[in-house]
Amino acid sequence: MYGASQAYGGSRLLESATFWGALALLEAVLYVLVGNRLHRFLAALGVWTGVALALHLAMTPGLRHVWQAMSFSLGWLAPFAMTLLTGFVLAEGRLCAAGLHNWIEPAADATLLFALGAALVVTGLSQPQALLFDADTGRHAGNYWMAGALFGAVLATFVLAEAGRLQLSPAVRGTALVGAALFSGLLAGAPAVVAAALALGLALRRGSLPWLGLAVAALGCGFIWYYSALHWTLLIKSATLAGAGIAVLLLRLALQRDSARRQT
Repeated sequence: MYGASQAYGGSRLLESATFWGALALLEAVLYVLVGNRLHRFLAALGVWTGVALALHLAMTPGLRHVWQAMSFSLGWLAPFAMTLLTGFVLAEGRLCAAGLHNWIEPAADATLLFALGAALVVTGLSQPQALLFDADTGRHAGNYWMAGALFGAVLATFVLAEAGRLQLSPAVRGTALVGAALFSGLLAGAPAVVAAALALGLALRRGSLPWLGLAVAALGCGFIWYYSALHWTLLIKSATLAGAGIAVLLLRLALQRDSARRQT
């Protein structure tokens, strides 16, 4: 595809949303036609890549240094991918019963990899160096706040669904929701951390070691990238990280107490 673009349009074709949309459609057709699991995983990654680039070019027409502003589109697309992934995990039992699980699971694996990678890109592109290239690019690079808020909303939805499945008491459900909201709010400037926390919950819900490994790796990278950001002071970064840690510990304590009461 890259060779064809060079032969029939060069860089102009590569900077066309239509080209990348067509590539995403081709990968989707290959996903349906070829039944190999690894091939479907790679095809699904191709779909997400094509959609991401097509959406980005469509949302930033005429922007200078357009690739410096990838967070402008990924800030929307990555939370959407995590929303689809959460729906897959919550409906996994029904998909198995319908005989669709093996067909959809490679796409879910690819969606997780794309969503975590995109969240890391959004976190990394929050750096203010983009302002050195173009003022509009710098403004678009500030969409990590929106991405963090959207990831937090998906995390809160998953927490509520899991609390209902586990039949926790209303008080603990409320505490869990408040803890998730507080964690997400404090780390809204680090969307990769919020996305990785959600991925960690999804991995534990499924009992999937590969998903767990990806979530832990993304969590560590997200913390490192956030803490190395130059546009936050060390005091702000330390306060948000410590506050989020306290929120998680308090939530764990509340869940342990509820579990002890139920056992007695």
